[in-house]
Amino acid sequence: MPHRHPRLVRWTLALAALAALPGCGTRTEVADRDVKGLVAAIQAANANPGSDVIHLAKGGLYLLRDAPRDATTLLPPITDDLRIEGNGAEIRRAVDGKRALLEVASGATVRVQSLALAEGSDGAIRNYGTLHLDAVRVTDNFGAGTTAIVLNHGTLEASDSEIAYNLLPAGHRDTGTIVNYGRLSLRNTGIHDNTALPGHPGLAVAGAVLNLGTVVTQDARIDGNRADDGELDDPLEFSAVLNLGNGHVEGDLPKAQVREAGMIAVAAR
Repeated sequence: MPHRHPRLVRWTLALAALAALPGCGTRTEVADRDVKGLVAAIQAANANPGSDVIHLAKGGLYLLRDAPRDATTLLPPITDDLRIEGNGAEIRRAVDGKRALLEVASGATVRVQSLALAEGSDGAIRNYGTLHLDAVRVTDNFGAGTTAIVLNHGTLEASDSEIAYNLLPAGHRDTGTIVNYGRLSLRNTGIHDNTALPGHPGLAVAGAVLNLGTVVTQDARIDGNRADDGELDDPLEFSAVLNLGNGHVEGDLPKAQVREAGMIAVAAR
């Protein structure tokens, strides 16, 4: 049996203990189609203070069939710092009922990379913290009575991403494919071929972004979205970015893709 130097043994034990300390962060590999493993990894990340990493299978598929009893999303709300390495995988809803897919809680910082989020039935994403989307596709989501496919109350940065082919039927509140109350940054990101339909006269609806916060764009592409019922033109209906209240847009988005509707909305109500 090989002899180990006592000092080397002590260093090895110290490093092992350090890795096990709360706050150091963990890396979890989740196998293809292992939804229970994905849910458990998020729950463990929430319980373990620190920056954790979840690594999904390359090109994997995760069909969400169950939801936490106390959540309105199919995955547990993320309450701590986390990076999800999607590796080209897809997360899709596969159950009846109204459920979004992903929620980031206030105070959490989450980075999602190379992942598709699809077929949410109550929108797709709700962000109250800081969320970075890198090469993420948000497609084929639905929201009957929902205000947004992507709802942002915090800081949301989308880079090299796509938000497309989502549907919001007529609702009872102001709606948009993205509804932004915080800070939304769009870099080399496409928002296209989404449909958001007005529910009642006097309600605002945006095919791309309904903005009540700050939008910053760089090489964003907004095209082919629908935000009307095909009847008379309504100043509160717009296919691109519709500003309400103190909504503000910075960056290189063409002026023709931004409509200032704050004063119109105030006058209408």
